[in-house]
Amino acid sequence: MEIRRNSSVSSVTGIRTADLRKQTISGPCTFIRIVHSENQQLLLNSYASCRRLLDHMKQVVGIPQDETIDLMDNEGKVKELNTHFDDYATQFLTARSTYYVLKVEVDSQTGEKRYTPSFNLDQIDQKLGTILTNSLNTLNKSVKQPKRPPGPSRQNTTVQSSANTPQSKTKRTSSRK
Repeated sequence: MEIRRNSSVSSVTGIRTADLRKQTISGPCTFIRIVHSENQQLLLNSYASCRRLLDHMKQVVGIPQDETIDLMDNEGKVKELNTHFDDYATQFLTARSTYYVLKVEVDSQTGEKRYTPSFNLDQIDQKLGTILTNSLNTLNKSVKQPKRPPGPSRQNTTVQSSANTPQSKTKRTSSRK
């Protein structure tokens, strides 16, 4: 009795196709999930340069090529792939993880970055939405805000003396006997 296996031999290389499938499947997984627009999900291979990955995402998501985008993870950390254009994205992105697309606007005068989500925060899990919203609020706070509100300093203001202010003084009675 002859047992027939479900594999074939490639005429060019002589390698069984079943063996090729094992090699492909057993390799490291480099796919990531991207959430964009109305919380549509996109599966991408992160084994590419950051520049190529971001350009491809812009094309698929429908963002103009002249705009800047970046990714945020589930913990609210921005990956800043724009600063690592020539490096592989796998160095900064964890395989099988979910990332959220952010549009990055840079103020030409101050150089400060402003991040806006390119996805719908209302349709995300409430706990995750809170984490991402808090991170975005923290990122978008201006670094150069004055620590005190503008106004007269305390040194130049006159303080009314305590001798002229009417105050009621009460004596504390002791409860000791």
